[in-house]
Amino acid sequence: RSNLGAFVVKQAVVDGRFPGVRATSATSLRGLFDFLNLGDEATSPPAETPSKGQEGKVDMVTSLRTDFIAAALVTNQIPRTGAGVCLQIGTVDGRATIYVPRTVKKIITSSLTPDGTLPFGIQRMMKGNMVDREEYTAELSFPDQRADDLVETPDESVDVVISLGAAGGMADAGMDWRKSIDEAGRVLKPGGRLLFVEMTSPPGDGGNYVDYLTSASYIPAKVPVSVVAAPKKRKGKKNKSQQVSESELEPEPEPEPEPEPVSLFEVGTDDINLVLVPHIAGVAIKDERSWKDPRRASAASAVSGGAKGLNEDDEFARMLSIFERGSKRRKRKKKKEQEEDGEEN
Repeated sequence: RSNLGAFVVKQAVVDGRFPGVRATSATSLRGLFDFLNLGDEATSPPAETPSKGQEGKVDMVTSLRTDFIAAALVTNQIPRTGAGVCLQIGTVDGRATIYVPRTVKKIITSSLTPDGTLPFGIQRMMKGNMVDREEYTAELSFPDQRADDLVETPDESVDVVISLGAAGGMADAGMDWRKSIDEAGRVLKPGGRLLFVEMTSPPGDGGNYVDYLTSASYIPAKVPVSVVAAPKKRKGKKNKSQQVSESELEPEPEPEPEPEPVSLFEVGTDDINLVLVPHIAGVAIKDERSWKDPRRASAASAVSGGAKGLNEDDEFARMLSIFERGSKRRKRKKKKEQEEDGEEN
């Protein structure tokens, strides 16, 4: 019974997700409790079986509970530094503009409509929320792109992707929620985060959301090897001592084996309790070595110790060695300056 709770209820009604609730009564938590038969004389409406094409819709209790979780997840799990661009999968309301921290400088949307256009009502809602948040001037971008095909978003250009109940809506709209995970992996920068609050098993073929997410993988980029030009051979006949048979020449090195696939995401999840439809919330962090540019991937791997297979002790020894070399260099420089000062005196 807090201000946040009242806001979530009011926002849900304004978004039109609960047409059976009057906005006048649901703007307070007391009205919500009456509607849920938690009051003294209130009665709740009969449960309805979702019709075909509406399997992604959830009951009021589940929706409000997942909204609370989504607000906490997005607010707390978006880094306060280095996360300036946020993309939302399947934008259907204005929650993103309320939940993201003020450090986010750009919010990109994607739509559940077949042509990828975001309805004007949702755009207006998001802009209105931005006005309500004083001194917050993030850029709102409404490209024409579907939630399962982010055609207007370049590779490795987004810091955070949020997916808040999008999988169910995509199933109802005839889209493939699995492709939205693939697209999130494509547009996220290495080290970027995918924050999700989704049905454990979205409607359709019964696939598990987290199982598909954890199965995502990539092939590490090969670092190009610089080739040194061989010295030019002098013309002329070779004497017998210089002649070498082909059998004595060094054999050509065998080609390196193809690298094994590596998990694209490190995933942490938790089941959401107190809901009627099973949901799961979590954070997936994209592997920092998954840059498409081989040189950037190699640099990230070296920094993390992955390229050399360094453990913590090896990494500490390496850092200590670097510090000692810098210390010796400073001592030599100081000694040289003292000698020069002595000569001048």
